[in-house]
Amino acid sequence: MKPFNLEEALSGKKVVTRFDIPVSQIGLSKDQSGNYKIIFCIEGKLGKEDNLSRFRKDGTYAITIGQEHKYDLFMAE
Repeated sequence: MKPFNLEEALSGKKVVTRFDIPVSQIGLSKDQSGNYKIIFCIEGKLGKEDNLSRFRKDGTYAITIGQEHKYDLFMAE
């Protein structure tokens, strides 16, 4: 997988999770304080309103620090 690139993601290039699940609705949080600035929606995740999550600018999932997570972001091949 290609490393996550925020500029490419915001320009519309396809993004996937570590397990190749498509991601949609990439955007930046209006709250620019703190480390977790990326907001996204994993397609098909639970189908609930709580499927928006926050990430660091490098695409790592906000819950894990220094560990791999299934929702880490990558650029689609």
